[in-house]
Amino acid sequence: MKEVMKNMNNDSKFGVCSVSFRPLSAGDVLSAARDAGLSCIEWGGDVHAPPSLGLDALRALGRATRDAGLAVASYGSYYRLGVSDHAELPGVLAAAKALGAPIVRVWAGGRGSAETSREEREAVHAAAREAVALAAREGLCISLECHQGTLTDDPEAALSLLAECPGESFGTHWQPNQFHDEAWNLAYASAVTVRVKAVHVFNWSLSSEGKIVRHPLADGAEPWRRYLALLPAAAPRFLEFVPGDDPAVLGREASALRGF
Repeated sequence: MKEVMKNMNNDSKFGVCSVSFRPLSAGDVLSAARDAGLSCIEWGGDVHAPPSLGLDALRALGRATRDAGLAVASYGSYYRLGVSDHAELPGVLAAAKALGAPIVRVWAGGRGSAETSREEREAVHAAAREAVALAAREGLCISLECHQGTLTDDPEAALSLLAECPGESFGTHWQPNQFHDEAWNLAYASAVTVRVKAVHVFNWSLSSEGKIVRHPLADGAEPWRRYLALLPAAAPRFLEFVPGDDPAVLGREASALRGF
């Protein structure tokens, strides 16, 4: 895992989350990423690379990704610490390994930090220790999804969870929270930066009705430059959910990302 991260230099760390294009086939996602000049991908564990696909098919997808000139930089699972059945975890790790992904993204529970009871929090923390131990045996890193409705919706809660396993095998993805302002997001990025394994990149705002509105990434260049200045240079940057879910704009978005 360390070697893969070291090899994520400035030319190879720009990628896309396959969940950005759930209606597309995996082959079409690869073509879009390659045509956009991207160099890595986070395969999603819901549509394109679920564990149920089978290890042979997952190995083939990993080979196809590398043959297309992209690295499999992360596996975006939907395993929820403290919520999902523990029996699912070995299959998730096996899927990541079959793909050749060094990082396995998991979710920190099923409730926001303010709504999580002490017992639920303890269950999430215990599940994290288990997941990290199992992943480390396979040479994999566990990384938290940074998202509303989980224990990563607050930097203090995220840091408390990350403290359960302080080594290289446990970290977090990072993305700005559209429900907070730039100052809050900068403070969060600064607080967790040494544990950040990957970044989800998008430019969203909230409408007056509270709905998410997606904007061209270039329109958010200044905040993103400030965010990325705080985050590890080696952490892959994955474009996520582009405007209109349109693969035709991926090249434009990739160009903007490389310019940051």
